[in-house]
Amino acid sequence: MSAATLAVRTAEPGAATVFARAASAEWVRLRTVRTTLWCLLAATVTIVGIGVVMAFDAENVTATGDFRRRRRPESSACCWGSSRCW
Repeated sequence: MSAATLAVRTAEPGAATVFARAASAEWVRLRTVRTTLWCLLAATVTIVGIGVVMAFDAENVTATGDFRRRRRPESSACCWGSSRCW
């Protein structure tokens, strides 16, 4: 005679339980990994730096989005009268 086996199916955890476990694990990782603070600092400096560069470049853009052309000086020492300077 062979023994009959019963397959018991367990209930899977819900989405809220899975999310809570994942959030808890990430919170522990953020608090314990040393480089997290340095990575956040580097990302912040990079984002602010890009914003500053874009702000300085934005002074050449008009309200319609067109670029203003810089006025060519009357005498330019670097071009010696060439039209390709500006």
